[in-house]
Amino acid sequence: MGKVSGFAAVLFGLIGNVLAVGQAAESDLDIAFGGNPYPGASSVFFDANGSTLEDRGLLVAAHSTGYVMAGMVNTLAGGADIGLTRLNASGAVDTAFGASGKRVIALDLVQAGIDMPTSQAIDSQGRIVIGVQASNGAGLVPIVLRLTSNGNLDTSFDGDGIRQISDLSYNFFGGAEVAIGANDSVYVGVPAQLTSGGN
Repeated sequence: MGKVSGFAAVLFGLIGNVLAVGQAAESDLDIAFGGNPYPGASSVFFDANGSTLEDRGLLVAAHSTGYVMAGMVNTLAGGADIGLTRLNASGAVDTAFGASGKRVIALDLVQAGIDMPTSQAIDSQGRIVIGVQASNGAGLVPIVLRLTSNGNLDTSFDGDGIRQISDLSYNFFGGAEVAIGANDSVYVGVPAQLTSGGN
């Protein structure tokens, strides 16, 4: 577990796929990680709903068991959804997560909306908390998702695993930033500006 606990990952946006690069130390490439497309790297293709458009790697978090959770945006024709994958310690896709190691979440607040993960955390139970910047046609909407460790939306979190942050006193201009607190409580920060009518 020495290499895993010291794992540093960089996600590069590539045409059609997302690339995670493993490092054994601060500057050494861990050639035992992945192997696709080259030693020390692991490439993941989403191609959700038949789309071959660009997937973009944006976030990564390491789990205490050695699994790495990567947050991605899977671009579909006319919009973007939240794409997630989990890699095991060797850099291979963990097929026990989601559908064959992948999970796509379509919020669809508006047709052809662009939904993008902005932050990510994993709690002590292995649940994945994702901060999101979603578009609703009129502006940006901060949303928090919580998934179970196997990639399903956690219905014990706000009933469906999805919590939209809404307060008419503020104009939001960014996505939700999430952190895990004591007893796995979820803390959320959102860039916002007080409206003229707010207090």
